[in-house]
This record gives sequence, structure tokens and C-alpha cells, in this order.
Amino acid sequence: MNKNTTSCFRVSDDIFCLRCKEKNVVKNGRTKNNKQQYYCKICSYRFIENYTYQAYKADINQNIIQLT
Repeated sequence: MNKNTTSCFRVSDDIFCLRCKEKNVVKNGRTKNNKQQYYCKICSYRFIENYTYQAYKADINQNIIQLT
């Protein structure tokens, strides 16, 4: 009999890590605004799938850096 050594986390099938583009992502709680947070087991990056704060977008963030 094989012993299952995996943890009890549910791995998401359709979510990819925003940093390393890997598929080894698990759900990791919720924000104050009740948005689902995810955690990448490969690079330990914690993220939200859809941000409402626009500065998280790469092109807008670069504009903020250039203007400051």
C-alpha cells in the first residue's frame, strides 16, 4: 500500500503564477475585500488573480516610477 505524502491543499488547474508562470498554485485565504488569494509553491509568491488597484499593472507601475 502506497502512502500518500501530498498535503491537503487543493491545487488550482486554471491559475498560473504571475511571477514564474508555473501551475503549482494553491488557494491561500482571502483579502479584506473578499478576493481570493493564491500562493505559488515554487517561488513562494502570493498574489490575487484580478487586482482592482491599477498600480499593480506593469505598464502603469513603470509610468509611476518614471514620473516620480
